[in-house]
Amino acid sequence: MAKAREVATGMNYVMTGHAKKRWRERVKCPPPRPETLNAIIAKAVRVQKFNRMYGLGNRKMTKMALYWDPGRDIVFKVDENCNFCGLRKVVTVLTPNAVED
Repeated sequence: MAKAREVATGMNYVMTGHAKKRWRERVKCPPPRPETLNAIIAKAVRVQKFNRMYGLGNRKMTKMALYWDPGRDIVFKVDENCNFCGLRKVVTVLTPNAVED
């Protein structure tokens, strides 16, 4: 079972242009402001940790972190590999409506 995780002090989450577009399409409202996004993720359940791996032929592979907000029924895919700039990028937003037939 996934554990709730608190956002470390100083961690800032930002949405990419793609994530903002998906938010508008799937959540049907404007994307949250950065401080609201940080509060949402701070209360979200981490379902999957970010991981950098190596595949066949030493090919780099990235597994994005996943955070689930049960109140909004939204999953955030987050690139947490931005430690040098202090930002964590929300790269996309998934909702039950995102499933294609």
